[in-house]
Amino acid sequence: MVSIARMIAMSGGDDESPVPPVPPTPPDVLAVTLREVYGRFVAGCPFEPGDIVTPRRGYNYKQVGTPQAVLKVFGEPLVEWDSVNGGSYCMNDMMVAAESRGNIVTFLAESWAFEEYRGPVADTSDAAVTIPIPAGDADPAGSATGSADGEG
Repeated sequence: MVSIARMIAMSGGDDESPVPPVPPTPPDVLAVTLREVYGRFVAGCPFEPGDIVTPRRGYNYKQVGTPQAVLKVFGEPLVEWDSVNGGSYCMNDMMVAAESRGNIVTFLAESWAFEEYRGPVADTSDAAVTIPIPAGDADPAGSATGSADGEG
């Protein structure tokens, strides 16, 4: 099992480069931001498995602006004590996949700190681009393509 500290290190969270100080947000702006956070938090996860999301700027997730895939949405958030990032509770309500240092990694996340990814997406309509789906992963309606041998 991979520890939280190891996952953070794998995600690039162990950068030793100095982070320039960020000036405090003016109180009137901060009040509006916190109301928005509260609204997203109580609304629950707005995403579905398969959605492409990205961390919101200014929250405690790295790789702002990079695409990440929602793999699973939990009906009840998984509450976790995060002792690595300053000691706080996490209300993880989704599992996300992202690229970290050339590898695809997964992690639990709080959806309120994410937004829909609106960046470029490769055109996969070309017949030369196929993604084999193992037969066991096809949906019950049979809309997924692929065969047991992985051939399209």
